[in-house]
Amino acid sequence: MTWGEAGFSDQSALQFEYDDVIEVVANTFAFAAIKQDRTAIAWGADEGGGDIEAAERHLLTGVRKIAKTNSAFAAICEEGGRVVTWGKAKDGGDSSAIQPYLTDIEHVYANAVAFVAVNSLGMARASWGVADAGGTIPTAAAATLEEKSVTAIVSTLYAFAALHSDGTVTTWGWSEGGGEVPLATQPLLVDVVAISASANAFAARTASGAVVSWGDAEAGGDASLVAASLATCVASAVAATDYAFAALCADGAVVVWGDAVSGGSSSAAATALGGASAVEVVGNNQAFAAITAGGFAVAWGLGVYGGDASDAETRLNEIRPIVKVVPSEYAFAAIGQTGGAVSWGDPQSGGDWTNVAEALASDVVEIVASDAAFAALKADNSVVTWGDASAGGDASLVAATLANNDVQKIVAAGSAFTALRTFA
Repeated sequence: MTWGEAGFSDQSALQFEYDDVIEVVANTFAFAAIKQDRTAIAWGADEGGGDIEAAERHLLTGVRKIAKTNSAFAAICEEGGRVVTWGKAKDGGDSSAIQPYLTDIEHVYANAVAFVAVNSLGMARASWGVADAGGTIPTAAAATLEEKSVTAIVSTLYAFAALHSDGTVTTWGWSEGGGEVPLATQPLLVDVVAISASANAFAARTASGAVVSWGDAEAGGDASLVAASLATCVASAVAATDYAFAALCADGAVVVWGDAVSGGSSSAAATALGGASAVEVVGNNQAFAAITAGGFAVAWGLGVYGGDASDAETRLNEIRPIVKVVPSEYAFAAIGQTGGAVSWGDPQSGGDWTNVAEALASDVVEIVASDAAFAALKADNSVVTWGDASAGGDASLVAATLANNDVQKIVAAGSAFTALRTFA
């Protein structure tokens, strides 16, 4: 059952009540699901992958996994590890040109407009989609990818970074958005264990806890201003907004860089933390939120997008210790250990929780975010929504069905939610 506007122009409730769906994937405009018999279905905007043509539909058997770009899907099938694609052709919906390479595929990774496939041996076999945004692998990068296996591939909007099993990194795609590593930076990318991405920059974390970034300087690609702080930071994780990074150090310190308004201000981070040690940091579009060792939640960045949590401070203290913070594009929602929840940020995008305060008082077990709304799943399998009505924050059109309290899982698309339900 789906509600919101993930490709739906009429905002009407779509109730796809299949009783054998086992997994749902969503892109910006549509949903795709794997059924118990391992076939696939899709709904939403036709041009975004919501309609599977007959030619592809009969190939979608033994479906194992589904990946997505903004407006296309790629399914890996059991038989021979083949890949079936549909949706907007230029954004990866058309893989006909590289089909001979799409065999024995184990993983398909995606950015906004391109896919890349990796086989069971960990070798990158092919990419497709928008050519200069990662859909075509340049000769030099292709040579490396043919020789070295990969353990993970991370993407910015228009570039890819492949982490090899030997700890080195290969990039391709839009050069200014992370697709090209500067010569001076290349020797630093050794013993890499994880890569994080903002909209147009990457940050790699090494086995020793060092952090190396590249890409658009305004999106965190240049960390030179905090080089001294990073030199003393043994990073255990790196979080990102669209335009900044935050390295969580082993001692609980946090080092930030990138666009100051979007969370990259060191002074703003220090003020928010107030000397407390952080145990987790998450980012949305333009703000960070951290859970401290004392179970408090703090935030910094663009205030209206969640960088200012003062309006929720009283409630945050009431439900602490905070165990989870969930970002939407422009707000945050937090769950306390006892199941109480609260949100802050843009009021129209889920930051105003007052209308559902009673429902969020207790028993919240999970919160899922669309672009501009939240949906909470409670212990009794009921659902609470709030935020932008057109982004799924208003579930009144499906209220009668949700009243059955039989929801097991909620999946978010760009501007909609889908609920997986149990059926009698």
